[in-house]
Amino acid sequence: MTHEKLTTLLSLLVSLFASFLSSAQDIKAGGSVEIRINGVTLEEKGRIDGGYLVSDDGTVKMPHIGKVLVAGMKYADASAKITDGYRNAKVFANPQITLYPGTKGGDMMFDPITISGFVDHPGPNKYILGMTLLNAIKSAGGASELGNLKKVVVTRGATFRVFDMTDASGKNLVLNPGDKIEVLRLSPMVPAP
Repeated sequence: MTHEKLTTLLSLLVSLFASFLSSAQDIKAGGSVEIRINGVTLEEKGRIDGGYLVSDDGTVKMPHIGKVLVAGMKYADASAKITDGYRNAKVFANPQITLYPGTKGGDMMFDPITISGFVDHPGPNKYILGMTLLNAIKSAGGASELGNLKKVVVTRGATFRVFDMTDASGKNLVLNPGDKIEVLRLSPMVPAP
């Protein structure tokens, strides 16, 4: 049996066992759930797999499709609802979502941070509690050749600040969920007249 088939079989068995254990439980607002996705690229799987907080309004905030109401539902029903959400939004052709009871104090999913500008891998990234500006830029592959680490813009809500990553206060800035980071371009060298 190939490694891929064995991994798929193991995932299926774990899903069935978890579904059996949680079939009688309802998801509760203020709690947490573990979400696993299959049938997508490894990059997307890495972006979506994890622990999610169920907000006080009973929703989980899913990458690409936003808030999905899950409180009061059985885990299998919520799994189907999120799967349908991805299919209906035409984000993924054939995702298989499975929800499990969450762990207390585990890695919870928050609004992702977005890293743009002159970095090697721009785009949304998972927010991890305690993540610094330096961690975020490294998670995007670091600044590109044209990236200016002395001018990094952090937008939080409606406000923004420019940070110098050569300074400790810039490197050690602790980010919040949903922050947007942009590494600006190095200024072109203008020859002296």
